[in-house]
Amino acid sequence: MKLIKNKKGFTLIELIVVMAIIGILVLLAIPKFMGYTEKAKLTKLKSNTKVLETASERYYIEHQDWPRLSNIPYTSEQITTFAQEITDKTGQVVTLDATGNYYDIDYSKLQQYANKQSDNIHYILQNPVGEVYYLKNLTKAGEDRVTTPKLVSGSYIPEQSKEISESKTSTSNNLSSSIPYSDADGYVGVLNGENVTTETTQTGGYYTASDTKSVTGQPSANYNIGSYLGTLTQYLLSGNYTASDTKSASASSSTYPSSGSVPSKYSYNSGGYIGSLSGTGIVSTITGYYRETKTVTYSPGGNWWIAGAGWPSTMSGDGYDEYGIYWRGTLYYSGYTVTSSGGQWGEYGYPNYTGTITSQSSTAIYSYSQNYSGTVTKPAIDTRVYAYSGTVTKPEVDTRTYKTDYTQIYSGTVTKPAIDTRIWE
Repeated sequence: MKLIKNKKGFTLIELIVVMAIIGILVLLAIPKFMGYTEKAKLTKLKSNTKVLETASERYYIEHQDWPRLSNIPYTSEQITTFAQEITDKTGQVVTLDATGNYYDIDYSKLQQYANKQSDNIHYILQNPVGEVYYLKNLTKAGEDRVTTPKLVSGSYIPEQSKEISESKTSTSNNLSSSIPYSDADGYVGVLNGENVTTETTQTGGYYTASDTKSVTGQPSANYNIGSYLGTLTQYLLSGNYTASDTKSASASSSTYPSSGSVPSKYSYNSGGYIGSLSGTGIVSTITGYYRETKTVTYSPGGNWWIAGAGWPSTMSGDGYDEYGIYWRGTLYYSGYTVTSSGGQWGEYGYPNYTGTITSQSSTAIYSYSQNYSGTVTKPAIDTRVYAYSGTVTKPEVDTRTYKTDYTQIYSGTVTKPAIDTRIWE
């Protein structure tokens, strides 16, 4: 056996140097390792957030509600008192909507949609949006609040829903489009109206259909007898019509003693023709001379001895009068007039002569006349008699009265809120 001499181990300095190197290497590796850890944790959180959000949406599609653990919501202000950071499904830090309602997730409701078990204190669900958020870096107060509780007593009955349909009837079309619903079992909700139907029934009165008939020989076009009304058409019942005729005519007037008395117009009426003819000019005609006769009594002047008589039986009445008109005629003895009586010879007087004398003036006597001409017309002769005929109608009579009932069908989903009597510690 060969012995080795002078064998040496690590010195203390060497060990210190080695340890220092190892420490430096560890210090260099830890940050990188921690980065991988944080990255893996963030990836898991994002995955869990997406899975829970998808499962919640599927639950809502089937139940028309979100999987809430309690019906009492958190406000964004309450959550920020115990959560230092809130991230969404992309891992981004977000600020919660101040007007939103936030609830703890009830994982028992999501078992058939996602096999995820997680402490519900770390995730919240926003209603009615349905977004899931992760609560990061909980404070001590938050940890105390969200520590998984232990059930002491009570029970939890989840929210329940059912379909309801009912109808309402009114005599006027004023039914509401929706009505509130509640029952003794605790279900409440709003039912929406649909399928409005009407039913009309007669309450009184009668109906008589219209009627028509033909009439003829009526005196006027407007017919209104026995409730029948109508406008009739005229037709010729009897008689005929002769149109008017016009022709030229002339006439002469009678004679008149002066031109001023001759009419300027002549009224023509002969053979059915009538009209007014105008004068063509006045014509004068000498019809003789002026002769005037009168009876006069004439007595010659002077006294005559009556006893001696000897008076002629006639005497001429020719001579001019005081106006210079010459008269001619024969006067006949008509007795005498006594002027004195007594004396030697008896009575004295003068004879009287009476007779008719005629004036001998040379003034001509005229007569006046006029011819007339113009157009005269024979009026139309219309002996036609008309009557009326046609179709008349008796209008329908409808005194019926009706009542209309309006029926509205209401339906919808009503909900019985969850009952949570659990006491935790």
